[in-house]
Amino acid sequence: VDAFAAQVFNCYVAARIRAGHFEDDLRGDVQTRLGVPGGREARPVATGPSLGGGHEGPAAASPSGIFEAEALAPVGSAAAALMDARRGGRG
Repeated sequence: VDAFAAQVFNCYVAARIRAGHFEDDLRGDVQTRLGVPGGREARPVATGPSLGGGHEGPAAASPSGIFEAEALAPVGSAAAALMDARRGGRG
């Protein structure tokens, strides 16, 4: 599952780069805080899809959720089903 999860994440990141959204905040992106070395303040950073339990995903109808669904369509329904199950059925 770990190798599959990494491949799903990499496909998503590649799609964001191709679409020109790698550094953009799409409405609905799940954010985390990233510490910046040197004592500077942490900044919000968008995350990608995660197959691990306890990870939330973007709302399905948000721009981020729509982008995620479209970007991962080539990965297939198995990835979508696994992510939905691991996210507790939230979408």
